Amino acid sequence: MQSHQSAKFVLAFTHSPFHSQETGTMTKLMTKRTYTRRTEDDRIRELEARLEEVKARLEERKRMDTPLLREWTKARKVLRAFQQTATESGRSDLALSAEAFAAGLERSIHTNPEEQARRRSKPAKNDSDPWNERP
Repeated sequence: MQSHQSAKFVLAFTHSPFHSQETGTMTKLMTKRTYTRRTEDDRIRELEARLEEVKARLEERKRMDTPLLREWTKARKVLRAFQQTATESGRSDLALSAEAFAAGLERSIHTNPEEQARRRSKPAKNDSDPWNERP
């Protein structure tokens, strides 16, 4: 029994794509890795970036405690229940409208008011854009 298993291994070994038929040995296909040691400045920059991420996450957590966001979670649950009821009643159009409304509110709630003001501002007129041309 032992010789049968070892014969399977030898057969599998010799038909491996890494096995060289000429020498009867395994060839090494992996190349040696090269490592670049980070400088102190690189490590400081990485740590500063991580610190900024943590600060942003902390600010987001502080914002999540506002009464507006607490009420939004309640309203979202009610809207989801409405969507489910509308779907079950065969009114997928109302369910889709409620879903779109919820998505718009979700996006508005999770953006800063300053970002929203920048989005609403009129873009600079581009003369090469045919949509901005007047007839």
